[in-house]
Amino acid sequence: NSYITHYDIHVYFEKDTPSEQEALDLQRKLHQTFPNIRVYPPCRDPVGPHPVGMWEGHLVSEKDFSNVVPWLCFNRGSLDILIHPNARNRSEGYLDHAERALWLGNK
Repeated sequence: NSYITHYDIHVYFEKDTPSEQEALDLQRKLHQTFPNIRVYPPCRDPVGPHPVGMWEGHLVSEKDFSNVVPWLCFNRGSLDILIHPNARNRSEGYLDHAERALWLGNK
């Protein structure tokens, strides 16, 4: 796509609460179901624009997006998930996170 390089998913949790274990369980299930999706170790504390702990995954193709996003809709439990594009123009990071974002759960 000429606009973006890939999509990020950010699965949010509160450190040292049941939501942290729920998020880690979802990460494990996602990796088992979609082993080609790159997932990163969790950040247990706020980082960058992310106000709480989270883990991140990358969706690099339209096929990944069309398979993983519906799966997350049905498997996210009580977790809040930010899904956003990464514009080819890297100076648009704020817009990607704030204006172009999709949310599962609460914003």
